Amino acid sequence: KEMCFPTLLYYPKQELDSFAYVPPTTYSQLYITSLDWCSQPSSDEDFESQCAEQLYTDVPGFSKFFTAILGDDGPSFDYPTLCNGGGLTAKARSTMRGICPGNGCTKTQSCSEEELREWAQGVCEFNCGKFGLTLYPDLSRTEPYNAANIACPNSFFDAPTLAAPAACQAKGSLPQMIELTNAKALEEDGFIPGYQDNSSGASLI
Repeated sequence: KEMCFPTLLYYPKQELDSFAYVPPTTYSQLYITSLDWCSQPSSDEDFESQCAEQLYTDVPGFSKFFTAILGDDGPSFDYPTLCNGGGLTAKARSTMRGICPGNGCTKTQSCSEEELREWAQGVCEFNCGKFGLTLYPDLSRTEPYNAANIACPNSFFDAPTLAAPAACQAKGSLPQMIELTNAKALEEDGFIPGYQDNSSGASLI
């Protein structure tokens, strides 16, 4: 029988001269072309947010992920075509898992417009939330996170603000300078009975 043996590779600790913090906009276009869409209302009454309208009407223009797969010169198509397109749009769907409803309607190519509009709103809520934004009509947060580090478990976040360290303050009435007294001198003055001089190899009793 074949057996698998796990292998552990150890690398010595590396000293880092800098941290790979970058603006979130460096990566945001991979998820949504414009973060402004998150906080804007739709011009179409069938949608609440501009983000959902953009996804529904122009899938390739919604995300750089799609552009990378389909090419810059690929044709534009809408959200129903993506989710109900069967094998023709399977590659595009696999690029961003969860982009279409997960109830099986993509397999039967029967996702309704109502289902797709609601799902598009959910996709936008997730993508905008990844960068710290709420989705219109919720305007409780309209400023994106200010830092990104792809090495962190949560790649996008607000960089922590470090407080200035508190200054040390002396407490109590002890003198600031303490003078040590030779132990032999103390014994000679009667403060340490039984002291023997260590210079000849003797020890304290």
